[in-house]
Amino acid sequence: MKTFIEHLTERNWQNKTVGLVENGSWAPTAAKGMKSLLEGSPMADIKERAYELRCQEGKKFFDPAQKDVFPEADFWMCIELDCCEFAITAEKREFGFEMEARHA
Repeated sequence: MKTFIEHLTERNWQNKTVGLVENGSWAPTAAKGMKSLLEGSPMADIKERAYELRCQEGKKFFDPAQKDVFPEADFWMCIELDCCEFAITAEKREFGFEMEARHA
C-alpha cells in the first residue's frame, strides 16, 4: 500500500478524486492509513490501530480451535508495516487482467 501511494505522490499525482472501499472490520483502519499517506500526513498511531485488530477481526488468529485455518503467525505478518518494497499493479486486458510487481 505505502509503496504504491509513494509511487503516485512521487510523480506529483494530485488534485484527483480517490475512492477507498472498506470491507470488513479492519478496513476503516487501512482506509484511514491510505488517506493519510495520500494527504502527506502519515498516521502517528497506525501501529497501535493495527495491534487493536487482535481483539477485533484478528481474534480468530488466537483461537486454538481455528489454528489450522488461521495460524497466529499470519496475523503478525498481516499487520507488519512497510515490509515490501514493491506494489502489485493490475491492468484490464481483453481477456482478464495483467498483473505486475513494480519495485520502489
